[in-house]
Amino acid sequence: MKKAIISLMVAVLGLGISGISFAQKESPASAKPEQARLEVLKGKIVSIDNAKNEVTIQDRAGVEKTLLCKAKQLASLKQGEEVKVSLKADGKTIKSIKVVSKKHHQKIK
Repeated sequence: MKKAIISLMVAVLGLGISGISFAQKESPASAKPEQARLEVLKGKIVSIDNAKNEVTIQDRAGVEKTLLCKAKQLASLKQGEEVKVSLKADGKTIKSIKVVSKKHHQKIK
């Protein structure tokens, strides 16, 4: 009888410990890339290359970054415009771009 009770207690204890390990939170390293913080870039359009679907933006510090974007995004952009850009997880492709001016705000997807 004592062996049965001890065996039962060991089984309950084992299940309790294994349940705790399943309840642990997911580590940040295993988070999906879409959940990662989006990079946002603000600056002025320096150049537009329609053949390569690229736009070069210069931030306030003077650093230029050339980014890939969709042709329909390029169609409405002009050199010299101030923009706010959200980048995809790769850091090289524009997810959305918003023309920023004192008169109006235009978001292009």
